[in-house]
Amino acid sequence: MFPYFIMLIFCGIPLFFMELSFGQFASQGCLGVWRISPMFKGVGYGMMVVSTYIGIYYNVIICIAFYYFFSSMTHVLPWAYCNNPWNSPDCAGVLDASNLTNGSQPATPPSNLSHLLNRTLQRTSPSEEYWRLYVLKLSNDIGNFGEVRLPLLGCLGVSWVVVFLCLIRGVKSSGKVVYFTATFPYVVLTILFVRGVTLEGAFTGIMYYLTPQWDKILEAKVWGDAASQIFYSLGCAWGGLITMASYNKFHNNCYRDSVIISITNCATSVYAGFVIFSILGFMANHLGVDVSRVADHGPGLAFVAYPEALTLLPISPLWSLLFFFMLILLGLGTQFCLLETLVTAIVDEVGNEWILQKKTYVTLGVAVAGFLLGIPLTSQAGIYWLLLMDNYAASFSLVVISCIMCVSIMYIYGHRNYFQDIQMMLGFPPPFFFQICWRFVSPAIIFAQVHCRLPQNLLDFGPLRERNVLLHQLPQRRRVPSHGPLAPHTRTRNPTIRPAGQKASGPQPGHAHTYHAHSASSQATPSAPGSLTSSKPHPRPTVRPHDLITQSRAAGVWRCPTSAWLWSALGGRGTWSLAPGARRRRPGY
Repeated sequence: MFPYFIMLIFCGIPLFFMELSFGQFASQGCLGVWRISPMFKGVGYGMMVVSTYIGIYYNVIICIAFYYFFSSMTHVLPWAYCNNPWNSPDCAGVLDASNLTNGSQPATPPSNLSHLLNRTLQRTSPSEEYWRLYVLKLSNDIGNFGEVRLPLLGCLGVSWVVVFLCLIRGVKSSGKVVYFTATFPYVVLTILFVRGVTLEGAFTGIMYYLTPQWDKILEAKVWGDAASQIFYSLGCAWGGLITMASYNKFHNNCYRDSVIISITNCATSVYAGFVIFSILGFMANHLGVDVSRVADHGPGLAFVAYPEALTLLPISPLWSLLFFFMLILLGLGTQFCLLETLVTAIVDEVGNEWILQKKTYVTLGVAVAGFLLGIPLTSQAGIYWLLLMDNYAASFSLVVISCIMCVSIMYIYGHRNYFQDIQMMLGFPPPFFFQICWRFVSPAIIFAQVHCRLPQNLLDFGPLRERNVLLHQLPQRRRVPSHGPLAPHTRTRNPTIRPAGQKASGPQPGHAHTYHAHSASSQATPSAPGSLTSSKPHPRPTVRPHDLITQSRAAGVWRCPTSAWLWSALGGRGTWSLAPGARRRRPGY
């Protein structure tokens, strides 16, 4: 837990604030913001790729939670006993009466010798067999797809339909839904916590959870896992933070939001750990074994160990319904943000009036594509592919993207320019701690992680095993809620990033302004208070990279002299847009 908090303080919160301020100032998605430096637009595409990968397999996890939720609507949980058709002879549940008898084995040993015959009893729990033999019907290897599990396919369709309906009107509809999906899990966690700590053996499980393993504190893998978990749980480098912040009011205090949300997310992760390990401690006490024997990881915790522990509670179907309903809500909150990130990036990139009016169809197209791409993950080998995507799309790649983003903003666009932009937007510069972290500490830590983990990632290709799927952090992978101050119903267009030396003459609070740079000597003309754009946008001229360095200082535009010089020195061709232009109001916002 110590590496987790260190990464939170020096990487998580600073980068969270950077992405929120980046998206809020630009009022653009993860692609449009890189007009500050077109040569780094690939970072935005990297965020889109990560969000696409995660969105595909994350909804499969939600569909499995749906399946368990529907299976819990019964008097007796189907994974409580071993008297089901799919159970093997090795099945032995904690609620089943076990009878072990002596066996005999013929042998003709030499004389004058004594022998000790020892045979290990292969025991599997009914919850594990329910997971492997019934829900997944797991194949032997990754290449044997087998058949598509129709029950999982149906649940996958249900989950995508729910996501689409909640996003049918963008953040205006999803923001209302997230009020429930972001708050009700706390109610369920509290109910499970109160029930868990009152069970016998709960204190043992909690102490196991809180006791650090100091002998592993110097291992690079521990710090790398902590960094990956911070980026995953906070949503850094996904593009979702930039997208959701782009719907903020220009003068919204995103510094306050970033600190509150980051600390709340961390506290929720710790709180969920108490809920999980109190139940596991009770289960270990019931079985008479150490907590480490039942504290599984991956799906073994979310879909095997914890469901098995719930069977020991009175009215176990009720507790199972609450637990999996909580997982569904947490997963949907993440999925809303992932899908909105992709849709917003597509709409911003095309940028014409037709696609603005047809955004619902874009959302439908992305949802249908995600459903079709998720079908292979519902096959008998789907869990192997889910493992592959989770290990290589949502861990090390997040660290690399964050590293490039931090360096490009601080050293290519320029830290002074960025600090002045934040001061114009918030009314005060970023605190000194964040300035130091952005310029030195966070990049150094991320560089160290890349240096230590890259050889390991290239060489560590062990066999794919179903039990290694990283799922035990599902209750902790909370995204920033897309409601409240982070997602107003309207998306305003605000002043673009200005060149160094220009006066910080931003719009006044309460007014939405649009600026157009129609010439090198153009004056920024604000629109009427409360409107999103001026009556008619001026045409956007283009200039060569060589001219951008000198001309950009005379206009309030997005510019990056360093990247322009690098682009020209590397032989870059083509034209750059001097100003990003105005975003028109979209239907439904």
